[in-house]
Amino acid sequence: NVTGDATTLMIGLLGAGRGSTYNTCSGDSKTLKKVTSVNLADKPATDLKYNFYSIDNPKEYLSGSDVVAVEQGPYSLRKYSVAYDVSQTPSSLTAASEPDPNGALEYSSANAYLILDQDVTATSNLQRNDDLSLAFTDSKVTLPMAKRALANHLSMADSVINLSPDYLSFLGAMNDEVNMILSLQCTSEQIANIGI
Repeated sequence: NVTGDATTLMIGLLGAGRGSTYNTCSGDSKTLKKVTSVNLADKPATDLKYNFYSIDNPKEYLSGSDVVAVEQGPYSLRKYSVAYDVSQTPSSLTAASEPDPNGALEYSSANAYLILDQDVTATSNLQRNDDLSLAFTDSKVTLPMAKRALANHLSMADSVINLSPDYLSFLGAMNDEVNMILSLQCTSEQIANIGI
């Protein structure tokens, strides 16, 4: 869990699938220590910038008019990555008749994101267990302050209208997002009776 001082701060620790790094060869290798480190204060973060194209005329577009797309962004995030459920297995990339049993390091990775729409001071209470799994502790490590990187005219509350033709066609058929969401779980008769 990574937490921030601001009440509006949105942080997530999200699984990112399995990865592997080769040539570890020993249980105390530098590669192993680097991959399994959970001290986010010492780990270099990755700054990300995302631009989106938002449809400025969605109703007209659904009626057959040309799309008017407006670029919004960049929206800035800071990403921290940690590895967990780490295991060492024989490398499949070696030609040796008896591969080193510690030749491949396999792990799951998780990412924590800080939204840089304000100056953020965050803490991490992640710890690594002896079996290289992740856990949480009562003690916290303070991360370096992340400075606001979002332009003044941008906000994380900005609305971006999806450019997917399939989505927009589905939305047009359902008239609004409420009916669209309900249609995924309810029959048309159930939807018609809501609020009666």
